[in-house]
Amino acid sequence: MSMFFLVTLLSIISLLSARECWDAKDRANKGSGYDGTQSRTRLGYICQNWKSNAVHKSKIKQTYGIGDNNYCRNPERKYSDVWCYTTNPNKRYDWCDVPTCSTESCDCNKVNEEDFKATDIKYDIDNGIVSAARPDVVLEKDLRNGGSTDLTILYVRTVEVSETMEFSRTTGASVTLGTSFEIGVPGIASGSISSEISASMEFSAGESSTVTKTVSVELPCTAPPNKKAVCKAVMIKDSVEVPYVMTWSHKRLNSCTCKEEGVFKEVVGNRYDIEQHEWDYEQPNIVQAKREAEISGGFENYKRE
Repeated sequence: MSMFFLVTLLSIISLLSARECWDAKDRANKGSGYDGTQSRTRLGYICQNWKSNAVHKSKIKQTYGIGDNNYCRNPERKYSDVWCYTTNPNKRYDWCDVPTCSTESCDCNKVNEEDFKATDIKYDIDNGIVSAARPDVVLEKDLRNGGSTDLTILYVRTVEVSETMEFSRTTGASVTLGTSFEIGVPGIASGSISSEISASMEFSAGESSTVTKTVSVELPCTAPPNKKAVCKAVMIKDSVEVPYVMTWSHKRLNSCTCKEEGVFKEVVGNRYDIEQHEWDYEQPNIVQAKREAEISGGFENYKRE
């Protein structure tokens, strides 16, 4: 076999193995994987040989895919388009149009953060459920009054309230555990579900998220003459369940969208009650019990300016 024939054969094999499209993942990562033979730019200019400085001086090192050819490349791995120096003295470089390889498939059973992004969510507010969760005592004070008139003291305390949220899938697209996504959630105000959606928050699929808030609690406590008052501020928490449909869009396949159905679950504290019990000094039994619900100072969750 002559040397000329061997070189020619290798050149033909190289051309046949070169792909005239760009691998989708490599393109999305701004890689240098395109090894096709496109040598004309989108404006119609012929590319200059990468080893030549005949028209324009090249500053590109002889890295992957750069050699004795004039094919469009992404040698510095900076762009999601390939380019080349042109043979036109008035146009130093230009971009090249090469298609993206369509080897990827739209698989809604393998939704993950590398390939998909959560782009929309619809909450079924009308079928949401709000039920009482276990309340927490956030402030408790004993007030003794040995005088002849009522004694009133306003106690104020800043407390941290933790709330939990999670998206529990029931059907539809299968999302990989731990997949990160950002989405808004419905607000809870005065024990009911609001149609107002918060700003986007970060979540991980299959995992609960905890938010801690700082709340200023005011506890007015009054002890009648010759009595002791025990006053409590009790944080009222609601357990919320709202059906949802979330849309996942493929990052590279524009026509690929997947729907995930499930229930958004949240335990939220958005108001507090005041409880007061009174005792006579001489009697161990309660003389009077008072309760005032939803005292001023409660808050609505996830409000954004």
